[in-house]
Amino acid sequence: MDDFIAPIIFAAIFVGVIAAMIYGLVSITRRSTTSVDPGIGNVRRFYFYSVAFVAVMLAANGFALFIGQTLNSISSNDVISSSRDGLALGVAFAVVGLPLWGAHWWLIKRYVREYPVEDQAVLRYFYFYGVSAVSLIIGLASAIGALRWVVGVEDFDGASWGRLFVFVAVWGYHLFVIERAGTTSPETTAIRRIYVYVTAASTLSIFAFNFAQLAYLLLSIGYDALVKTEALISEGVFSERGRGALCFAIVSSVAWVTHLYYLGDRDPNSMLRRIYVWAYSLFGGTVTAIIVIGLTVYETLEWLIGVPEHASAAFHFDFLPGAVASLIVSMGVVTVHYAVIVRDRASHGTEHQQSSYKGYRYGLAAIGLVILVSGISTTVALLLSVLSGINAGESLAGDRSSSNVVAQIVTLVGLGASLWGYFWWQAQQEAFGGDSAAINVLPRRVFIFGVLGVGMIGLLSGVSALVFLVLRAVFDNDFTDFFGTLTGPLVILVPVLIFLPYYWLVYRTDRSLLPRKNESIARPKLVSLLVTPDAASLVPVLEKALGYKVVQLLLAEGKADMPELGDKAFKELIRNITEAPTDNVIVVPDNQGFRVFSHR
Repeated sequence: MDDFIAPIIFAAIFVGVIAAMIYGLVSITRRSTTSVDPGIGNVRRFYFYSVAFVAVMLAANGFALFIGQTLNSISSNDVISSSRDGLALGVAFAVVGLPLWGAHWWLIKRYVREYPVEDQAVLRYFYFYGVSAVSLIIGLASAIGALRWVVGVEDFDGASWGRLFVFVAVWGYHLFVIERAGTTSPETTAIRRIYVYVTAASTLSIFAFNFAQLAYLLLSIGYDALVKTEALISEGVFSERGRGALCFAIVSSVAWVTHLYYLGDRDPNSMLRRIYVWAYSLFGGTVTAIIVIGLTVYETLEWLIGVPEHASAAFHFDFLPGAVASLIVSMGVVTVHYAVIVRDRASHGTEHQQSSYKGYRYGLAAIGLVILVSGISTTVALLLSVLSGINAGESLAGDRSSSNVVAQIVTLVGLGASLWGYFWWQAQQEAFGGDSAAINVLPRRVFIFGVLGVGMIGLLSGVSALVFLVLRAVFDNDFTDFFGTLTGPLVILVPVLIFLPYYWLVYRTDRSLLPRKNESIARPKLVSLLVTPDAASLVPVLEKALGYKVVQLLLAEGKADMPELGDKAFKELIRNITEAPTDNVIVVPDNQGFRVFSHR
């Protein structure tokens, strides 16, 4: 049991430390615009929460050790003499840790009542979600160990049950307290999001891997029964390997569903949620499916037109159970998370979902382009190899490697062209279908400039290498295996010369459809704003939006009612000023809004 708890704990601590460092850097660079009540102060706050963390972990380990050793004693029918040292150590940890945690926890709650700002302290959320994360990791590992005994994979270990009871209770209590309080600032919200989505991603990975193991074991039985003389029943879902995978799948699925659907649904517009759903789950699941499809197509073509390693079809296609299992899991991950996207879109609008979909689409187009370029480069290498062999008087007929390379080329070109063509066609349809904003979105610019940058580097390196090889052959008057020496630069230059000019034209077309810089800047006007002294803060806002100075006219008598200025009304005000027929404009507020008058 302990041999796989330690790696999980150390991996989780490593991820947590990296996340904390990233968060700390962001927090340091964030500028605070408002003064905040210091409360009890950072030093005292750090003391209380750090001691509380150590104390609760000490007490929890003590209770877990006591329960585990007691269960082991009962199971061995030796309640008195067995594990006496372990019981004593557990009691010692508990009687020291529990009062220490209780005293500090009582003081923390008192300070929260006296200083409302303490409920917003970042250290408070680090404590709660830190305890929750560590307790969850130990609880999940212990639950897996306990289930492995239930299904007969391991001998009884009371330590697993003790840790399971105690650390799940600690996790549930701390998570209940902090979730009921809710987050109060961007910083505390960020800590919660890191905990929720790092946990969701980690448990999803564990579940997907072990569910794929179960699917593979089940499918391999059917495959062996259909095409082989003997089915490997010992490696089925009821084998030790299958029962172990089942334990991991059950425990990780419970944790994953809890964090994604219960905790994650409370924060649907989170950036980390979109990264988890789109980049990690949808993109990762789709890429996995693409790899599996490519492998299956290649192996099939190798059997049909190449020279397979195995003469028997049963052994050649032995990869199919694993491929189908991976495809089932990857498509299941995509389907489940697409349902999450549909639900978020129906409940909370489409703006963020649309921007995330653009990144997903351009990412798949980039993968398709890489696969297609690999296929073209492989084709060039094969042709040069054929020409070099013909020049040397060699025959490549029946060559196993050449036949298999043809299968590889068909797979790469077919898969890459389909993937790149479909998603790039979608992107082009959106960009030139009336949505001018789609031309200048960040994913499109990253994709196009990425292709242009890599293409220019390839062009420079390929041309340099080609010129060097040609000049060396001319100067040495040695053209032996000339085509073979050109393989390196030409496998780079051929795809570059295909796609670099095309994407340069795409870039030029995009630029021509965007408004010119001087057209987007409104002509400066003499704008005067009639305001009361308490509304003078509107002037710098107008100046920033217009790009030039605004004259402030204060009312000498009377009072002008300042209307509410929402985002839509503000944009309309800016448009009315810039579209005014003269260069002299006065803005007058009334109870219905802002009226713009032109004068000479």
